[in-house]
This record gives sequence, C-alpha cells and structure tokens, in this order.
Amino acid sequence: MIRFVVEGTAVPKQRPRISKRQAYTPKKTRDYEERVRRAFRSSYYGFTPIFPKDTPVKAYIDIVQQIPKSWSNSKTIRAERGEIVPTSRNGDLDNIAKSILDALNGLVYEDDCQVTVLFITKRYGVDPYAAVRFEEDY
Repeated sequence: MIRFVVEGTAVPKQRPRISKRQAYTPKKTRDYEERVRRAFRSSYYGFTPIFPKDTPVKAYIDIVQQIPKSWSNSKTIRAERGEIVPTSRNGDLDNIAKSILDALNGLVYEDDCQVTVLFITKRYGVDPYAAVRFEEDY
C-alpha cells in the first residue's frame, strides 16, 4: 500500500492551451502536478514503488477544502462536523483526480490507465490537503 498527503488546495486539471505551434499544459496544472510528485517523493525517498505494467490498481483520494473564512462560527462548526460539504468550490472531482493520477505516471504505476477503482471524496476542513492511497486491485 502506498499513501501520502499533498498539502494545500487541490487543483483540477485544466484543458491544454494551444499556441500557434503547439499544445501545452497550463502553469497552474503543471505546478500542482509537481507538488503531487514532490509529496510522493518525500514520503518514498529513494524508493519508487511502481506497480508493474499489467497490475490493476485501486486509488483512494480524499480532498479537504478550506472552510471559507467569511463563514459564521455556527456554519464553520457544521462544516467541520461534515454537515456541510463543498458542492461548488475549486473544481470538479474528476478533474482533481486527473491532476493527481497524471502526476504519478511512472512513479506509482506505469500509466494511470492501470487504475481500475477510483474512490474520491471532497469535504471541508481547517487546512486544505489531498490524502492519496494506492493498493493492488486483486
């Protein structure tokens, strides 16, 4: 099992931009994908646990978004308890998962097409982060 935490706000994968000569990934997406790789490498320094090419992989991603500072005390407490969940802030879950899974190609698995089960949640918390876990899908 592989597990690690990416500190900070999760960034959804943005569509490629097209210039006159080429397509490129926007800087915000590139920066977040690099943050994901650094978080993984800091947890598994000097060791790259790549799942072999034909191995199916389960991925679990828990996204915690920061509670807005403008919210009242009672609303903040309700969000901390899980009574209020994010439904409109910081991108779609599938695009956030895409950023994380793409960033880990060649590190956790050969290619993210090996992911056969994806379980992702989004909730509020005091500090934003993404908790990521992988295991073999038997």
